[in-house]
Amino acid sequence: MNRSPLPKSLLLLMAAGAMLAACATAPVAAGTKTTSRTAATRTTTGTAPNTVTGTATGSVPGSGGFSHEVPIALGPGRVISTTDPLRIMLIGDSVMYVAAPAIASELDSTGVVRVYPRALPGWGLTTAGNWRTELPLLISQLHPDLVIGMWSWDDNEALEHPRAYRAMLGQAIDLMITPGDGVAGVMFMQFPPLGPLPPYMKDAKARDAHRDAGVAAWNAIAKSMASIHPGRVMYFPVAGAVELDGKFTPWLPPMNEVQSPRSQWVRVRMVDNVHLCPAGASRYAAALTADLTALYRLPPPSPGWQAGPWTLDHRYSNPPGSCPDDHPPA
Repeated sequence: MNRSPLPKSLLLLMAAGAMLAACATAPVAAGTKTTSRTAATRTTTGTAPNTVTGTATGSVPGSGGFSHEVPIALGPGRVISTTDPLRIMLIGDSVMYVAAPAIASELDSTGVVRVYPRALPGWGLTTAGNWRTELPLLISQLHPDLVIGMWSWDDNEALEHPRAYRAMLGQAIDLMITPGDGVAGVMFMQFPPLGPLPPYMKDAKARDAHRDAGVAAWNAIAKSMASIHPGRVMYFPVAGAVELDGKFTPWLPPMNEVQSPRSQWVRVRMVDNVHLCPAGASRYAAALTADLTALYRLPPPSPGWQAGPWTLDHRYSNPPGSCPDDHPPA
């Protein structure tokens, strides 16, 4: 993708995503104040109910899948505001690294959230030998309320040695929620499905199956952490934001209307069939924002954030042509 203005088809899909998000209505839990917005400041209660029995965030694709989990509460009396924003640190590999500009743009635009992207290509517990010292150091520097993570470089370990990897991930969680470090909890985002490898690659189908199994294994172990650490860990199954009929797709139509002309469909995944293009990143961000809004009563994001300067970030054109303005074949 070049750095010229966004194509009309991409703006159509992003606008459609904004309409879906605007239609979502977060539930009001008993004893929880609704969001208050004044000319001077935006404020919202930072406490969460003990259980979530239902949510309307599902009107945003990929959102609303955490309803049976114990929410992460920010602490008694905590009020999120422009002067005391919800602080979020993002960790993960290149997929989170590519999604981060959209997540930061949307959440920061609410005026009451501050996002600190710290994802790195190739990052994982099995690849970053310094995570036991680096994670506490980052937390001491950034003071996040929440740590949100998503990565895939541990897939083989999760698939082949699930018990050992579950223990390793548990150790990382314990580090991040060490008493006194200020972290209320850890949230995992579902890693999106991967597309097929080029057919000319040796054993492409077998390797595709192995990669798919690895992603499923990591997602399953990450999800299991929510029941092991109720109220301190949550799992958001947001992959539906970029899926078509529950499967990988390079393109999506506006408003998920599959009857739309193919000329209106836009690319949501890079040509590598792994990473997200701006339209896909914005949908992932919208799902996460809808879930966080249901939990913490966030004000709505600023209109037009989907087409902001973040869409021209270099990572969406690295290498050049990663996100072409193309459409599915007729």
